[in-house]
Amino acid sequence: VMSELMGSSEFRTCLGELGGSSELFVAAAYRLLLLRSADAREFTDGVSQLDQGSITRRQLVDQIVAGDAFRQKHRNGLGGARGAWYPQVE
Repeated sequence: VMSELMGSSEFRTCLGELGGSSELFVAAAYRLLLLRSADAREFTDGVSQLDQGSITRRQLVDQIVAGDAFRQKHRNGLGGARGAWYPQVE
């Protein structure tokens, strides 16, 4: 569901209004999905993979959602994340 949301034209339009760069997408994806900033390696790897075309934005989201960090963060559901679904660009 999350990958479909972030892959939607509405989400892409929202990011497009902010520039839509790979850097912005990676930052927003981690902020939205893990409620934190990407660490240096996550950020660099995500941007590099997107810019090289070796991964799509949807695949990046799928990887984050499939990871241990997402499962640990949201093991009790998403209800506790009230208000945290709005990205903060740092």
